[in-house]
Amino acid sequence: MAERVEGFNFEQRHGKKRVRVARVWKTKEGKHYVVEWRVSISLLSDCVNSYLRDDNSDIVATDTVKNTVNAKAKEFFELLSVENFAIELAKHFISFYRQVGEW
Repeated sequence: MAERVEGFNFEQRHGKKRVRVARVWKTKEGKHYVVEWRVSISLLSDCVNSYLRDDNSDIVATDTVKNTVNAKAKEFFELLSVENFAIELAKHFISFYRQVGEW
């Protein structure tokens, strides 16, 4: 939940839309699987410092979000569904950034 200060809710939704991800998996049998996804990430952060102290360190930059999506796509060597990829992305953002997720 967002922090309330002087009657205002301080929460920030930020992220990146339409990150293009293309991935090719090759099986041991020689079959190729090609996927192309357009991924959108929307993060809800506890970022009261951005409003009160001019400190944007709690905001995950859009380039960081985009680069993270592409880097995570390269990590998986087994065929992955878009739903499982979304779950892995969510796990990463919640565990890596303390200000994102349940607070």
